Amino acid sequence: MTRAFIGITSVAMALSLATATQAGTLASAARQGLPVAYARMTTGGVLQAFGGKGTSAATSSGNAFQKDVVFTGRYPQDITPSKVILQSTVQSSYYGVSNADVVSASPTEIRVRVYSWRSDIISSSGVSGDTFVTVFVGK
Repeated sequence: MTRAFIGITSVAMALSLATATQAGTLASAARQGLPVAYARMTTGGVLQAFGGKGTSAATSSGNAFQKDVVFTGRYPQDITPSKVILQSTVQSSYYGVSNADVVSASPTEIRVRVYSWRSDIISSSGVSGDTFVTVFVGK
């Protein structure tokens, strides 16, 4: 019985250490300036590619002007919308501009909204290229 107790205790300690180490790794990567999430979307909002440290899935929807992206995975436990830093751009030969906003952020999900438009005529109809967004977490 003592052997079984020691074995169970050892397994429980190993699992706790692994979880703490992984959480520390996510927080460490985020604090080192590595992107926790990124995505590429078509003009119509279709997700082309995604990735990032801790991101396991992503979905997107939208149109030429507005794209909503949801990243799911494991992010730092102390994440808040005010700690999320976004970079966005649009691939366009017509003065394409983009702007991004954090809708919400939690240890398991980050929601982002990205807008893109033409700056020469202030219209979303002329943006014909893909949209990109990269997500970082600050201190």
